[in-house]
Amino acid sequence: MKNALIIFALCFATIVGATDLAKSSVFQIRLVIDESSANSEKMKEQLKAVDSGKIAYSIVEVQKAVLLDQAALESVSVSTNYQGNPAINCRFTSEGKKRFAEITDENIGKRIAVIIDGKLITAPKVAGPITAGDLEVTGNFSEREAKDLTAKINAAIAK
Repeated sequence: MKNALIIFALCFATIVGATDLAKSSVFQIRLVIDESSANSEKMKEQLKAVDSGKIAYSIVEVQKAVLLDQAALESVSVSTNYQGNPAINCRFTSEGKKRFAEITDENIGKRIAVIIDGKLITAPKVAGPITAGDLEVTGNFSEREAKDLTAKINAAIAK
């Protein structure tokens, strides 16, 4: 009986720890899934219609399990993408680079969610393994918002 209680306590601590990680991480990479489950949550994805410029939303199911967080990042900076929009550039640590390459290789054709400060920023479909060690995150955010998000991520990296 005592062993069963110890095993239960360890399992509970693991589950609570994973939940705390999902809540406390400023930067997260998670998988988008097709159907709701006990291990997923609904998140709002902001979409911008190219032709009208209007913003629309869709609801997607995102797994609660965090595949990568800010611990996998070396640095983050703000830049402008090829369309002239603000972008957040993420440089992975050597271990983060390796893990991100594995994640993208294992999930070709699936969508990965990039969540910053609890908000789904983008959920692109993986076309192939991303092995360079860098990630450009674009979304519907202003330059000021990009700078604020970058500062939060860099502060989390420094901890």
